[in-house]
Amino acid sequence: MSEADEVTLEALPGRFSSLDPEKVPALSRAAAKGSVAKLSALLAARADVGENVCPGHEQYDGLTALHLAAAVGSLECTGLLLQSGASYSAHYTINQYEMEGAGPMAGQLYVVSSQSVCAVDVATSADVRQMLVDARMGYEPMLKVETLSIAVTGMDSTKIELSLPSSATCNDLKAKVAEAFKIALPQVCLISGTLPIPRSQDSASLGAKFSSKVKAERRIDLNLVVRSVSDVMDFWSVEKNGLRDASQAMRGDKEVVMAALQQYPEHIRHVAAELKSDVEVALTVVRKRGRLLEELPGEMRGNKEVVVAACKAFGRALSYASPALKADKDCIGAALQSTSDSDDMERICKEVPVEAIDKDVAFVMVKKHWKLLSHLPEQLRDDKDVVLESLRHTGGSCLSLVSPRLKADWDVVASAVWQSGWSGSMYGADQSLKSSKDFIRFLLQHEVPGLGPALREGRHADLVKTLSEEVRSDKELMRGFIFRGNDLYDPSVISCLPENLRDEFRQDPELAIAAITLDWYESTFQVPSELLSNRDFIKQAMKKHLPRAYLRCRLKSDRDFVEAVFEYVKSPEGQSGMSAGKYNAGTLCRTAYSNSPEDMKANRDLAMFLVKMDGFNYRSLTPAWKVDKEVANAALQDPNYARSACAKDLPPELTGDKDFMLGVLKRDISAFDGYEHAKDYYIDVVLSELLADKDFVMAAIEYSLRPFCERLSEGLKADRDVVTASLRKWQGGHAALDVYLAAPNDLK
Repeated sequence: MSEADEVTLEALPGRFSSLDPEKVPALSRAAAKGSVAKLSALLAARADVGENVCPGHEQYDGLTALHLAAAVGSLECTGLLLQSGASYSAHYTINQYEMEGAGPMAGQLYVVSSQSVCAVDVATSADVRQMLVDARMGYEPMLKVETLSIAVTGMDSTKIELSLPSSATCNDLKAKVAEAFKIALPQVCLISGTLPIPRSQDSASLGAKFSSKVKAERRIDLNLVVRSVSDVMDFWSVEKNGLRDASQAMRGDKEVVMAALQQYPEHIRHVAAELKSDVEVALTVVRKRGRLLEELPGEMRGNKEVVVAACKAFGRALSYASPALKADKDCIGAALQSTSDSDDMERICKEVPVEAIDKDVAFVMVKKHWKLLSHLPEQLRDDKDVVLESLRHTGGSCLSLVSPRLKADWDVVASAVWQSGWSGSMYGADQSLKSSKDFIRFLLQHEVPGLGPALREGRHADLVKTLSEEVRSDKELMRGFIFRGNDLYDPSVISCLPENLRDEFRQDPELAIAAITLDWYESTFQVPSELLSNRDFIKQAMKKHLPRAYLRCRLKSDRDFVEAVFEYVKSPEGQSGMSAGKYNAGTLCRTAYSNSPEDMKANRDLAMFLVKMDGFNYRSLTPAWKVDKEVANAALQDPNYARSACAKDLPPELTGDKDFMLGVLKRDISAFDGYEHAKDYYIDVVLSELLADKDFVMAAIEYSLRPFCERLSEGLKADRDVVTASLRKWQGGHAALDVYLAAPNDLK
């Protein structure tokens, strides 16, 4: 084989991207290179167009020369292969487990969920894709012809000749004919041979439709039948309203029926019997509504193409298929592919005769959902290949449905654990494996290609609970669950260990530090009190995660630790962690401040920093700083604190200060909508004495009137200045009305 023959196809991802040249047939090599001359010579020598790209290798089953020609975008090679009998629907299945991590990209022969794909799905050229779609519609593919010569003969023997590009549609042709014969477009009915061109093919290209007639210089001959106006009106009526009230003639006219079924597929029951057995009619109906397979005659329910189309549209249409097709793997695959609901899948599989399920059918079923194992015969549930295929695609839950022999099989159970990474797989395993130290060691040490460590990230305490007491008492094995190398992996495992081993692990300073900083402390890892009181231990823990380590330790009053907290909160790292929500800065600072030495509490700059960071920190300050107007105002700048009845935290020295409280009202009272409890507290408790002060009330009216109206003293309610100022400030509306109603009658 020459170097030029080597196949390298970038359209195939992962391990399919470089095929072994020694094993690739010459036809596939020519298709992959887009060599028209070589491909023509091989086809003339009757090369097998359906041969696999790599015969004898299961992973390439279904991959043919047509896939390669379509993937490289060679229109000529694709056309030659189709004309030589290559199937446009040749399917090739990709194993998602082996392809994990490879994302679907344009032009790749790759689909998610391990679906089967045909040549149409992988075509990288629009022309190639159209050619394959035309082949699917039943048109014989042709190689590129730029212009078509078409002769049309009318009923009065009048003949016209047209020249149209091959890319023009049948509708374009009809428009030209209507213009030439001076008739309306709907009246045009062109006959090719003995059959009319149906309106359903109006959008098809002329090149695709008449490819079989294009030979060298040969002309395409068509005959014209002019429909009567009444026929056109009947046709439009059926197209709009369906076949329910149509005449028998209309129900037996294929073109009319096809047009009606596009809108009303359920009207298949009104179609003439002979048309119900027409494949094209049947496909039109079931593609629109799969359950209508039930309305078709037995001949169509035994047609694989029709049944597959119906099952793709409605999976449970399989129940209407013939007994032979109910056991067909393509029909079953199409039905299962139509739904993601496991209950629907089980209903579909109940239609499959158990005695007809072979290994190929079993593979199709188990790839979709592990529950479908229950519908397999006993011998297939004991088949290792079938069970492993289910595990690759649907995880370890299926272990509960396999035979006792496979529940004790290392490969099967290991695959279940690696795939699901949770305890469900081990619950279904045989007791002998739960008690086997060698098997557990194998699980921990083995690496899965493409996945890294066999046990994926996650908590495995539930998995450890399924193991025998003897295995859970093995310190080396349990350390493998807790650590990955030198890094803590899952400390929650410790809570599942025997008492003696649990205490031994908890005394390990390294493990205790990791458990504290990973926030597993409360529920899964109780660090001994002697470690929480050890200064060196706390220092090491604070290097890992200062907020958690400080809040857990027993040395919160240590000056060095308190200073470290405030330095951390002020640092860029602490500010970043606070913004990201990695710790609660308010809780941390209040705890540190309440445990700090008196000389630190006397630091005004520290007090200002705390209240600016979180207004709620005002509650923890010493009385000396609570009476500081600047500190109090800084705390009230925090809207969350200001809306929490914060005035009850203010000392009498501030609540009795008229100017200060007016400033609070001016800034905060308007933000209290929806927080009536806070507003009422301000007015009833904090401002109770000031509400009798006319100067204060006159100033407060400028900021917020209505909350004061019901609480003013009787003397101020009758005060002409107060009432006048209120009505002048709040002209109209409820506030002014409340003032007016509360005023004495003589003022009214």
